[in-house]
Amino acid sequence: METSIKTKVGGSLAVGTRAVLSILMASTFFVGATFALMMTTGGASDDGLSNFANTKPFPYSEDLYVTINTNDPPSSLVLLYDYVTAAKFSLRAGNAPLNVRTLNFQILEPDGGLGGGLPYLYYLRLYESDRLIADTFVNTDTPAFAVNEYIQGNSTKNYVVKASFNSVPESGRGIRLKLSDAAAFYRGEQVAVQGLGKPFNSFSAVKSLPVIEHVTYNPNGQITSFFPSKLIKFKLTATPRPFSLYKLSFDIFSKNVYFRNSDFYLYEADDQFADGNLIARGGDFITSSLTTTTSTGDLITAGIIDTYLDINDDNPETPGREHRPLSAFQTKYYTLKAWVIPTYSGSSSVSTTLLTDEWFANTQAANAEQIDNDAHNDFIWSDLNFELYSTSTATNNVGWFNGFRIPGFIPRSQFIMQ
Repeated sequence: METSIKTKVGGSLAVGTRAVLSILMASTFFVGATFALMMTTGGASDDGLSNFANTKPFPYSEDLYVTINTNDPPSSLVLLYDYVTAAKFSLRAGNAPLNVRTLNFQILEPDGGLGGGLPYLYYLRLYESDRLIADTFVNTDTPAFAVNEYIQGNSTKNYVVKASFNSVPESGRGIRLKLSDAAAFYRGEQVAVQGLGKPFNSFSAVKSLPVIEHVTYNPNGQITSFFPSKLIKFKLTATPRPFSLYKLSFDIFSKNVYFRNSDFYLYEADDQFADGNLIARGGDFITSSLTTTTSTGDLITAGIIDTYLDINDDNPETPGREHRPLSAFQTKYYTLKAWVIPTYSGSSSVSTTLLTDEWFANTQAANAEQIDNDAHNDFIWSDLNFELYSTSTATNNVGWFNGFRIPGFIPRSQFIMQ
């Protein structure tokens, strides 16, 4: 028997067994001397690993290690018909080169909202970095990719799964994927897989999305008292198909300022520099506020302002509770104004933000009123995945959602009274 001794400086020496033992024993007298013992193995391989170093480390781990990315991509609303990134993970070979032949997935229910699963998923594609390596129609809740991936020992490859969804009568249905198993081989023998078990994030499919963007309009941060002043401005864009807006909510925090329902106005415009048309005022606003006085004598008001729409400012009923459709790729600018009345008991300030929602409203398809009756009801909209959506009764149709996971973010505005 002969054994190769390889040192970290690259030297190699073929010696007899006794010489090997002598060298190893002698090495104990040299502080810091390090040897890596590599056992040369012979024989042909049936899994295509001849391109890799034909040595097996000793001691060694031949396992395949899986790392599930649970942060990227985040759970979100996605568009029907688009391929969306639904999973990211990495595979790392232990000390031995591996041939990965199969990756098995499970299709699970989403983490909340409307149920989903297998009937709502159409197609899956698997990429190694940007290279498409496998794809499959989804006709089972345990889809598998047949692959032929080679991973060097102590090396990692990164993978992405992209998914497309079926068009279904009810929007908002979701899925989440889980990598349930993998088949990896070293020299014809299947190895263990470590790191399985965690599902990826959830994705719910809709026909269209409202995209929120903040609009800066008062860079000096000051507003005038006793005058309808702009508290916040933002824009909504329908992407890529129409959507409709039913309700907005604002969070207001003020110091030494009085507010009443009749003090608020909401405008809609095509131009970011114009106020546009009045679509809510007076009784269209419902406030819930908490007013306290601090030890310094300041009046502090923190409240939520629910805003319903009266599109032409002509509805005798209040609040209006009308919906506002936006056409595909249409953008509208919205401005919230208010009469700001200081108390004169100290410095006055107002801060405002547009609210979305922190969780799903329903686990079943719902109309606008049903969403509004839920605790999570700050932003109500529909992707209009039903017929006759331009009618005033469209809010009675199921297919309305709250603002959880809609894209965009509105920072809190902050203004000091002049």
